[in-house]
Amino acid sequence: MITDDPIRDLEHQLVAAAAHQAAPHPTLAKHRARWWLALPATGALAAVAITLVVLLGGSASAPSLARAAYAQLNPKHGIVALDYDTRFLDGGHLYQHARAEIFYSATQERSVGTSIGPHSGRAVRFLEVVRTPREIRSYESGANTLTIQLNCWPSGRFPRSTAVDPIAKFNALFRRHRISQRGTTTFDGRRVSRLVADDADQRFVFLVTPKTGEPVAMTVRPLALIVPGASFTGTVVRFTSYRHLPLDASSRAQLEMRPHPGAKLIKLGESRCPHR
Repeated sequence: MITDDPIRDLEHQLVAAAAHQAAPHPTLAKHRARWWLALPATGALAAVAITLVVLLGGSASAPSLARAAYAQLNPKHGIVALDYDTRFLDGGHLYQHARAEIFYSATQERSVGTSIGPHSGRAVRFLEVVRTPREIRSYESGANTLTIQLNCWPSGRFPRSTAVDPIAKFNALFRRHRISQRGTTTFDGRRVSRLVADDADQRFVFLVTPKTGEPVAMTVRPLALIVPGASFTGTVVRFTSYRHLPLDASSRAQLEMRPHPGAKLIKLGESRCPHR
């Protein structure tokens, strides 16, 4: 069903696609509604959707490592290519799983998020989204539907949603000086630095390489569920690949939507934008 926000609807469908294989415990449903991050549709970065910076800000200036991480994710030239794996956990148990790849420049972004069955390990469906300052295109494989709508908030930069995009969330926290550097830890057998921020009743921990600030992983947890000794409840995002590509014909092609012959086409006009 198409509503006034079809892109958000598709993102929610994608992340929820595997839920029937592992129904969530009813007592935690109200918490999950507040802390899960969908696949970045820009990342999708989509899905895609998922984990960020260091604890509670408040400092007058962001630490140098956070600045380095910001520069890694927002280069002035070229294209950033990110692959990441997102797992949603309840008391240490996996109940949703998604993967995403994202390509973005200063003015355009393409993301492909795939929902993975937590038990079968197989792809359930995928969502491909291309965002530019003028329009948003999204293809959802389950319904074989291509939706095209105007960008209701056009600007010189492509639109990104902090609700579904971990990179956009990191950028927003950095610009608000909410990020603090909180030592180092071991993650997946490697030493990483912790950047932490508390925001909207959630704790975001962005794990980066200690010297360069390249993204390694991100975790999101509801503050109310962070209890000493308790099993992890929240979202874990692993950035499995990070590349900075030069602008050329090959890399520009990664920003374009793939052909989807036979897809049902839906076009949404200006009337869908609330301020028009």
